[in-house]
Amino acid sequence: MYFWLKDPELIELVKSFGRPRVIELAVPLLVTPDAYSAAKAVVATFVKALGCEPDWPAFDLYTTSALGADAVLNIHTEGEPNFAALARGYPAGFVADQPFRGLSA
Repeated sequence: MYFWLKDPELIELVKSFGRPRVIELAVPLLVTPDAYSAAKAVVATFVKALGCEPDWPAFDLYTTSALGADAVLNIHTEGEPNFAALARGYPAGFVADQPFRGLSA
């Protein structure tokens, strides 16, 4: 399975597009209708940093207006040190609800 794809032909096609990347964005809460869930995620991250076990609700963050280029904080590309460091930053027992197999861009 590659992300949510199940068709082997489509999986191979998607795998051929570029290299996997993680894009960090600064999204103002004013441009998302789900600001409450975004704020809960920030608080949960802080709670985890204090050594507590937060509730980790999943949500899709999206905006209702275009973001400018200044919203891009960083782009991490497979093969670069920061890309691997992102994965090492997750707690050892971290398990996502839906396995993420990566996206190519």
